[in-house]
Amino acid sequence: MGTRTLRIELDAGAIAGILKAVADPTRQQILKLLEGQPRTVSEIVERFSLSQPTISRHLAVLRNAGLVEAQRRGQHVIYSLRPGRLQSICHGFFGSFECCADLFRNQGEKKRP
Repeated sequence: MGTRTLRIELDAGAIAGILKAVADPTRQQILKLLEGQPRTVSEIVERFSLSQPTISRHLAVLRNAGLVEAQRRGQHVIYSLRPGRLQSICHGFFGSFECCADLFRNQGEKKRP
């Protein structure tokens, strides 16, 4: 295979943690929200009917799975999506299945102008 891919090696524990992190509908919504732009915990809480501690727990699961990152700015913590990590996980896990391999093959070539 001559094309460069973003594949990563995932062990069974890492795969289980990532799948668990994205299995929850609230965490899926948080990921989609962060895809648009980085947000503070308060901004994320405003979008849900959940308490701040509950949202913080969801964010901790996503952070531990490597899907989001947090940066402290003064009194605020800003969360952002790690799109490269998310792409890498998709390529590394789903791309390892023969039925999905064609979806990821030649990805690098398609992005070039």
